[in-house]
Amino acid sequence: MNITSFEIKRNFKFTIIFTFWLILLVFGFLKGMYPLYADSKEQVLQVIQNYPPEFLKLFGFDMGTMFSPLGFYSFTFNYSALLSTTFVSLLTFRIVANEKKENCLAFLFTKPIAKKSQFLHKLLSVLSLVLFSQVFYIGCLWYLLPQDFLSLQAYLLTLLSLLLCSCLVIAFTCVLAIILPSLTSYTGLSIAIGFGGFILHAMVSIIDQPFMKYLSFFDIFHPAYLLNHTNFQSSTTVFACIFLCLCMVLSLYFYQRQKVE
Repeated sequence: MNITSFEIKRNFKFTIIFTFWLILLVFGFLKGMYPLYADSKEQVLQVIQNYPPEFLKLFGFDMGTMFSPLGFYSFTFNYSALLSTTFVSLLTFRIVANEKKENCLAFLFTKPIAKKSQFLHKLLSVLSLVLFSQVFYIGCLWYLLPQDFLSLQAYLLTLLSLLLCSCLVIAFTCVLAIILPSLTSYTGLSIAIGFGGFILHAMVSIIDQPFMKYLSFFDIFHPAYLLNHTNFQSSTTVFACIFLCLCMVLSLYFYQRQKVE
């Protein structure tokens, strides 16, 4: 547990800062922007109708749901997921690939602990910090979002959407952190992953092909689907489980095969 506690302490301040900005973002959207949209519905519709449908889809505007709290959160989710994906990928890089970046991998591998255990401790560190952040985020959503017409199951899944999305990002980034060569900074790559997810989500909305949603972290567990359903789509859930298992197996395999040069 020394590796786990060390990584949590080293990245705790970073997690606190991110959590603050994430909560500030969702408060700004749901407490600041949403009342303005709801009170000026006719004026907003007049302005938005002047834009082409592709432009509206690009930024996540859905006129059918935009003026309900849960529908507006589906719009907000795109930006929360952008920020969260960037943070989670950077956190994963910082923990899983830190020794590679600082050229002290040999020191880690000389510790009397198997590589498998080292990787699992690091993974536990990432999950603990992400879960810590998500507890505050989910509590914030629970305070801001009414249940309205959703079933209890759909409402709870709406609250958990970002956490589920973050798990996919962790799995994907673990593979990258291990197989990619050492980089001076992982910040740029993390930003690219975040905006890449946002762009893929926009492409899914514009192209509107069922197979496209499997390419986007945002769409697999997007809360917009829960506005008309009580659960996530079974095919995407199965795909997410397979994707998670495959990434974890690959990460563990490549981590154990790392050699010190």
